[in-house]
Amino acid sequence: MQEAAYGLAQTLSSNDSGIGGNNHNALLNLPGHNNQSIGQINPEMTQTIGETLTPYIPAIGQLEDHLTETFGFGSLTHGDAIRVFSVIDSDPEAAANFNGQVFAQIENLQYKQAAQALANPEEPQLRYAHTIGQLQTYVDHGYIVEGADRGADAQELHDAKTQAYQIASGIAATGAGAIPGIGFPAAATVIAVTGVLEQSVVGSVPGIETYEVPREDPLGSRQYYNTLLALEDLGALTPHPVLDRYMTEDGKLLPYEEALMADNPTQNPISGGSGIATDAGNYLLNHNFPIDRITQYVDKGRVEARKG
Repeated sequence: MQEAAYGLAQTLSSNDSGIGGNNHNALLNLPGHNNQSIGQINPEMTQTIGETLTPYIPAIGQLEDHLTETFGFGSLTHGDAIRVFSVIDSDPEAAANFNGQVFAQIENLQYKQAAQALANPEEPQLRYAHTIGQLQTYVDHGYIVEGADRGADAQELHDAKTQAYQIASGIAATGAGAIPGIGFPAAATVIAVTGVLEQSVVGSVPGIETYEVPREDPLGSRQYYNTLLALEDLGALTPHPVLDRYMTEDGKLLPYEEALMADNPTQNPISGGSGIATDAGNYLLNHNFPIDRITQYVDKGRVEARKG
């Protein structure tokens, strides 16, 4: 099964073989169909492609086999992965479902990274963080490549990414569709996407004039807060005054979207995110948790993936 899925990914991503010598271009501009994409001509097939590749999302993000339990799925280059995403993105429903799964798996990888770093803070294994960054770029650039091919504008790309976040929220709440070897932790189930959260993590459209999808976590607040949630779930979060405003009456962390508005007079999610990034970052650093190294590796993964 893994080998077949890998072969499918290779077929979708090939830009030097296949139909007309370029399968990827042909799938986005089907010959004889007025340059319409496979997603426009056959959305059901495109959705099936996304469903078939969903169990291999971390492998596509270059996470090692022993960490994913998907032995046999080969290696894709960053360019290959972005082309795979762009083909799936050619149908809006397939794009929302597949990228929603990616966002949900990122939540799981953040949890895994937090657990691993907690066990070995001096020498954390940072492959999870690196894969998180790469997957974030694949989502963004998949939308960009597909959108540019059909002349979409920034509003469409923004709306598509928002829809994927909504799908991810449902996955986290139900625990459905977990990838092999990486189940949904309890900490992830408290994260819900509301209009406030969409604004803060997906970004705002006005002013975007080029093909750029707003980064989902520009301040690092979501990454930091998810780490706090993971530590709480692992029994490793200790009381501290800097976290008091994010606590419920029974001493549990608020869901992220509520934490954004905690002690936030302007009720502005941007200022709320800035506060979380500062408070959570200070707490983690003061407790010798290597959040700075984790964040560096997420950013490193994003940068490397953009090189194709």
